[in-house]
Amino acid sequence: MVRSWKSKVLGVILDAKLNWKEHIKFILSRVKGLQQGLRILRKKLNMKETVCLITSRVMSVLYYGCQAWLTPIRTESELKKVESCHFRMLRIAIRDYKQRIIVEIRCLK
Repeated sequence: MVRSWKSKVLGVILDAKLNWKEHIKFILSRVKGLQQGLRILRKKLNMKETVCLITSRVMSVLYYGCQAWLTPIRTESELKKVESCHFRMLRIAIRDYKQRIIVEIRCLK
């Protein structure tokens, strides 16, 4: 029997130290793959359809099980990676790649 330092339980990767780095790396790689497909699809979809697709496919992957792993994140850099991915998806939805502040203002309305 080989000892494993990480385990995947219900789609959430747990490691021996519970620092969630492996899980964050895993979900960001999955979202990156979805992001490339969304850039192609958004040319054929309107904004409402794009937001619906991003909400159903991307945000569900990005935040699945977040009650367990998002709250105890110990470093700011890990949280920034998740936030950056989230805002990247919003920029794809509203077709604005220039300024992050514009995305935040539109979301607040």
